[in-house]
This record gives sequence, C-alpha cells and structure tokens, in this order.
Amino acid sequence: FSNFADNGQIGIDAMSSTVEVNTTQVTGHPQQGVNLFNSAIEMSESNVDNNGSEGMRAQSSVGAVKNGTISNNTGDGVALASSSGELDGTTVDSNGGVGARASLGKITLIDATLSNNALDGVVLTSAQAALENSRLLNNRAFGVVASERSLVTLTSSEVSGHPSGGFSLVDSSADLRASTVKDNQVNGFDANNSAVKLLEESVVSGHSANGLLLTNSSVEIDASTVTSNSESGFTATDSIITGFTSRVVSNGSDGFTITNSKVDLEGRKLANNTSRGSIGETNSEVVLKDSTISNNGSEGLVLTDGTSDIRTSTINANGLQGVLGNESQLTF
Repeated sequence: FSNFADNGQIGIDAMSSTVEVNTTQVTGHPQQGVNLFNSAIEMSESNVDNNGSEGMRAQSSVGAVKNGTISNNTGDGVALASSSGELDGTTVDSNGGVGARASLGKITLIDATLSNNALDGVVLTSAQAALENSRLLNNRAFGVVASERSLVTLTSSEVSGHPSGGFSLVDSSADLRASTVKDNQVNGFDANNSAVKLLEESVVSGHSANGLLLTNSSVEIDASTVTSNSESGFTATDSIITGFTSRVVSNGSDGFTITNSKVDLEGRKLANNTSRGSIGETNSEVVLKDSTISNNGSEGLVLTDGTSDIRTSTINANGLQGVLGNESQLTF
C-alpha cells in the first residue's frame, strides 16, 4: 500500500506521461490529488481524499479508476476537460463541488455512486456521460446538469434525492433505459430546447412539482411510467410528446398539462390523477389511439382552442366530464 500524503502542492502531477496506481492513498494536498495533462492514468483499489482542490483534474487526457474512492476533496471530485474518464465500481462522495464534471469530453460510470457532493452529481458542457448500473444520490443541487448539446445516457441507473431536481437540460439530450428518476425536489426533468427518451420500463416518480417540465422540447416515452408526482406528470409548452404502451397515473394534479404542444400516444393509460387526465390550451393537439383515460378526479380530457382525435380509445369513470371542449375540434 502506497501513501501520497500532505505534500506541498499536488499529490500526483503528470504531463505527457503514463501512470499506473494500485492500492494507494492520495490525501491531504493543498491542490489537486491527481492532475493530468496530455497523460493517461489507471488507478485501482485506491483512494483520493481530503485534497484542497479537485480530487482528479484531467486536461487532454484519459483516466480510469476502478474500485476506488474519491471523497472529501475541496473542489469537484472529477473534472475532465477535452478528456475521457471511466469510473468503475467507484464512489465519489462528499466533495466540495460537483461529483463529476466534463467539458468537451466523456465520462463513463459503471456500477458507480456519486453522492452527497456539495453541488450537482454530474455536469456536462458539450460533453457526454454514460451511466450503467450507477447511482446519483443526494447531491446538493441537481442530479444531472447538461448544456450545449450534451448527451447523457442511463441504463439500469437511478437519480434520486436532489433538492434542485433530477435533470436540468438545455440544448441537450437524455436517454434512459430501465432507469429510475425519483424523489427529487421540484421536477424530475426540467428540459429547455432538449430531447428526452424514457424507454424500457423507466420510471419518473415522487417529485414535489412535475415529473417532466418541458419548454420547446420533445419526449419519447415507451413502456415506461410517470407517477405520483405532486403536480402534473408532464407540463409542456411548445413541445411534442409521443409514446407507446406507457402509464401516466396517480399524479397530484393532471396527467398532462400542455400549451401550444402536441401529445400523440398509443396504448397509453392516463388514470387516477387527482385532477384531469389531460388538459390542453392554446392551439394544442391531443391524439390518443387504443388508450384509456379513466378514474381521474375531475375531467378525463379538457381542451381549449385545441384539437383532439381519440378514436379507438376508452374514456370512463372520471369524476366529471369525460371530455370537455371549448372552441376546439373533437374527433371520436
């Protein structure tokens, strides 16, 4: 077991080098624990903690950390610039900044946990992140912040317990497969000019506002569920929502609240929402095929200055009207 401790600047500082680190402690440095420029590093069974800046900073470099811990550093846990990094079986916890940050690079998380960091879990700027069997838990702002055409993909992963919300997307994309976004404060997703895919039994649930808040964005939802959010499942302005065989159920207000937007669904269930199954205003369009709108607390579908085509669908057992239209075109 090697120990890099309490040196006067940086623990490991590599320039145009290749570094291999095994069973090592890097701790107590006033600057970064690990600093890379145009270098490559492989770390295994090692800990980077209690350093005065980032745990690991990489510029134009490649890094891999396996079965390690990056914790209690003053800055970000991991900061990548024009670099790629992989965290495999690694925990990034209780750092003073973001858990992992990437700009013009890519970070891959495999069976990793980013938790209790002082800011967001993951921040992407013109970058990519891929999470597989990984967890973003209880970081102190958002779970994921993505901007400037970034892409984040989740497979069998979880984002939960964030006070600012699960995802903040601006000009970016998020693709989820068999993943869960739950119990974040505010919204599960706040998407502006962005695209979201919820696929393969993904779940968005338990948020104190909306499951998804959309502005000029698109969502594809397939075989997934949006449920038990305190306000609406979806609140959308200038957006498009499409999907198949999914459920929007038991939300605290409406299943869908849309303005100047389109909802085009097949095999969907809108049920047991406290208020309406769907409400559309100002040139909105609702198309439902082979779907069910039932057991909502007030109306099944409300349209004002909109259009709907709900042929081959079932609307029953709602608290008030099945369909309520005002200055709208309704097709049954």
